[in-house]
Formats: sequence, C-alpha cells, structure tokens
Amino acid sequence: MPGAVVSAVARRHGLTPQQLFTAAA
Repeated sequence: MPGAVVSAVARRHGLTPQQLFTAAA
C-alpha cells in the first residue's frame, strides 16, 4: 500500500500513519 494512501486514509480517520500501518499489518 503506497505511503501517500496510508497518510490520506489515516488523516481521514484522525489517526497517525503508524497506527494505521500497525493495524493493517
């Protein structure tokens, strides 16, 4: 998953990219 997509989705949900990356891993 591209980092730009992770960042955009994370911002939409009020999370940090790290939190989203950990949840997806």
